[in-house]
Amino acid sequence: MIGESVECRQLFWRCRRGMKELDVVLERFARAELPAMSEEERLAFAQFLDLPDPVMLRYLLGHETPAAPELARFAQLITSPRI
Repeated sequence: MIGESVECRQLFWRCRRGMKELDVVLERFARAELPAMSEEERLAFAQFLDLPDPVMLRYLLGHETPAAPELARFAQLITSPRI
């Protein structure tokens, strides 16, 4: 469940990137984490989703680290294994 708020649904929709690899990773993360995110975390996640796909992919693959700490945090959270 992604949450019932309009903001959660909009963020989830923005996880659909058109690159299958990103779609799978981002949608899985959003389903698990969006409902529990604070307003500040949702804003930071929205900033992460503003990144161009090639840049985001480099961050998620660990080829580069975002300079902004909040973006680096999401790159790590998204790629962290979940139990």
